[in-house]
Amino acid sequence: MKESDGLGAGQIFAISSALFYSTRSILIRYCLDTGATVAQLVAFRMLFCAVIFFLAVRFFRDASKGPKDLYKHPKILIGSFLFSTAVIASFFSVSYVGVSLAVIVISSHPLFVALFSRIFLSASLTARETFFLITAYFGCALAVLGHPEAKVSGDVFLGGALALLAASSYAGYQLLVQSLSQKVSSLRISAYTAYWSVAPALLLWHFTPLEVPPEALVITAAMGFFSTFMPLLLLAAAISRIGAPRTSIYSLAGPVSALTMAWLLFGETLSPVQMVGAFLVLFSVAMVIFSRLKKYKQSPPSP
Repeated sequence: MKESDGLGAGQIFAISSALFYSTRSILIRYCLDTGATVAQLVAFRMLFCAVIFFLAVRFFRDASKGPKDLYKHPKILIGSFLFSTAVIASFFSVSYVGVSLAVIVISSHPLFVALFSRIFLSASLTARETFFLITAYFGCALAVLGHPEAKVSGDVFLGGALALLAASSYAGYQLLVQSLSQKVSSLRISAYTAYWSVAPALLLWHFTPLEVPPEALVITAAMGFFSTFMPLLLLAAAISRIGAPRTSIYSLAGPVSALTMAWLLFGETLSPVQMVGAFLVLFSVAMVIFSRLKKYKQSPPSP
């Protein structure tokens, strides 16, 4: 296969992964409209994901080797907690502020990866990247403050804070498991994460009514497959062809797609201030990603 063919396929896989993942917030909104509670949706989303990954691991016969008893590796356990926190926070965020604002803030998670890498891993962070980090968080603030109900409802600030918690928690999860991904396939890591994440989801569900609308069951099953499993497979295929830094560039298609679907399907619109905030967030994320890609290209190859 020609290198150009691999590049073209990798780009298609990366964009497809982002588009599939962008359906998550849309499906959350549909589920909430059925009358289901956030706790119910989180529980069934986790359950369906665990089943799907269990079957996938058996079907694909993953032969990669990793640490013994990987399922109870500290990074998997802590990562599962952070992943669960990100999922729960993102679901509650959509319930408070809708799809658009939640998507704008959560899309800042690559910046948290850069920030946490600097704090915990002593990775380099240029002055330009620092500037764009500040710009992005200023954009998040504008997106929240520009919400039509920001002055009359505390739910807007709570929803924005939950979206920021989701972004930071997911970034922490990524950093924790990235060292494992060098020896173990992303499928196995995601499978173990999905298994452990069932526990906090069921605990959260215990405090709400057990009856779930039938429509919500169908939608959460679709969420487990289309916005979790499929993006993972496509993401892994993209990284194997064009590398993680270049793949991350195409992830920006996800927030744009989600904002467009929220407008078309639910009539959600952004105020002028929110539009400025969204632009600052997405532009800053793109600049940091391009900066990291440039470093990646200039770094010497591993021996």
